[in-house]
Amino acid sequence: MAQELLSQTAIAAEKQPEDKKPLSVEVRMKRVILRYRSEVSFLMPEGEFNASLAKKIGQFSSIANAKYNFMRGEMGFSSTNIFTRFRIVPQLGVYDKLNFVPIFDDGKTWQREQGLTLGGRLLFKLPANTLTSIRYIRYSTPSEENLQTIKLEKATMLSQTFGGEVDSVSFLSFVHSGVFELQLDKAFPFRNSNLNYAQMHLRSHGQATNSIIAFEGEFDWTTLLKGNYAPPRYLGGRRRLSGYEHNEFSGLNSLLLRINSTIMLSRNQHHIWGGLSFCDIAWRFYYATGQVGGDEAMTNFKTYRHSLGSGFVLGNLFRDQHLWELFFSLHKALEPGRSLKFYFGVKM
Repeated sequence: MAQELLSQTAIAAEKQPEDKKPLSVEVRMKRVILRYRSEVSFLMPEGEFNASLAKKIGQFSSIANAKYNFMRGEMGFSSTNIFTRFRIVPQLGVYDKLNFVPIFDDGKTWQREQGLTLGGRLLFKLPANTLTSIRYIRYSTPSEENLQTIKLEKATMLSQTFGGEVDSVSFLSFVHSGVFELQLDKAFPFRNSNLNYAQMHLRSHGQATNSIIAFEGEFDWTTLLKGNYAPPRYLGGRRRLSGYEHNEFSGLNSLLLRINSTIMLSRNQHHIWGGLSFCDIAWRFYYATGQVGGDEAMTNFKTYRHSLGSGFVLGNLFRDQHLWELFFSLHKALEPGRSLKFYFGVKM
């Protein structure tokens, strides 16, 4: 995401055309699906590998994401397939991920989540869209009575999403872009499904950029509307309160707000050796706050957790072509007794 913000600060410096043409279906879908691009990254000290690959053949596009964490043994895979010939865009998505989460009081154990989604997104002429989908999700965890026995919980649900887009709007010397969506989920007993609940999700992601500074914000709120049980939500770890331990907190409801800023320090190209050089040195500031739990915890803002961070991003070139991006950051939870956490890595 840092490289994307660095690129956006350069684009913001260019003059915008006065007469905008209507965006194509594919371009609008790239705004709705945030990871609609190819990217590879390696994160330390956790030894986490992430890969996102996008392939387009005619009007058909496929986006595959893979993740593996060497330290925790976590892994995940997802695939989203769309057909962008018409304004109604059919979508098929599958995913499978394995996490280690705080389920038992005596420590963390594993949870596997598998899902299948079939739906269609309608793109209106206005910057708005809706997605209607049927989803099937299966959760696997060790049984509390016997850890050698697998406990399965299944949910079949109908989801309805209402979304909107902001595209390259100039205001106060910044170019603003972003997406937001409201999603309603209703899980119901069907055949072998055994979960029955209703949830609401409110999500937003946006950027404001100019030639020197860029701001990025993310808001993610999930609340249980009805039902006695729903799969728990988790906070903690990089991108979800970076100053805390991975999946340190859990609860049925969750709220997360992240704000990052990127300040360009230098765009000059500095030769290193051969055809290798670096440029686009940027300083980054990170802030995140969030909470998980029941209704009482979510309405008590004094109990919300906060995380601050700072770091640098360095772009590398080989024969004037973008090669990779190096990043380093330090994060601190704003609670007494919490130690610093650091991350560094490379992104291509």
